[in-house]
Amino acid sequence: EEKKQFHFGRNFYASQTFSDMPEADGRRVQIGWSTTVIKGTAFNQFMCVATVLTLRSTDDGLRLFVEPVAELDALRTSTESCADVALGSDNVLAGMPGDTLDIAACILPGDAKSITFTIHGSDVVYDAAAGTLTCEDKTAAMPLIDGELRIRMLVDRASIEIFAADGAMYMPMGMVLANAEQGLSLTAAGGAATIKCMNVHQLKSIWE
Repeated sequence: EEKKQFHFGRNFYASQTFSDMPEADGRRVQIGWSTTVIKGTAFNQFMCVATVLTLRSTDDGLRLFVEPVAELDALRTSTESCADVALGSDNVLAGMPGDTLDIAACILPGDAKSITFTIHGSDVVYDAAAGTLTCEDKTAAMPLIDGELRIRMLVDRASIEIFAADGAMYMPMGMVLANAEQGLSLTAAGGAATIKCMNVHQLKSIWE
């Protein structure tokens, strides 16, 4: 069997999995290491989000899936939700506040040619014709699940970690985001799409 690419982002290396997880837990939990330049700080590296690794049978054979650990849900402080909303050129996230975020969306692309999330000035773009997802200089195949674009993005001040297709695609992006005052945007171009459901969770710091 040929080697398969594990992640499609950048600044991700030296990942480790825990060797002492309780047997009753049974998960294989991984933490990767990332680097980026953060002006005015005394460091330029940080740990990525803890993720659960699983092997699953697919039409293409056995594949590795990556999803955030469930414990991250405890950081949520408030949630904005919507469902069955038409998505076009108008920004459906206009005015929504956000600094550190957990964004989960299930979108029906319809006849839209592209769907774009803009997060604090950085674009995450789904290209329907190519079947790809792009964030800055990185692009990966973006399979639909039952015709749905399923995506989750964990947004910190120095990274966006993207999980898509129920964990089949992982794109950790170390990057300094613009000020959160630039806000959030979600639009479709070239046709109409539908937001089947979406939750935008505000996250608190892990530090007490």
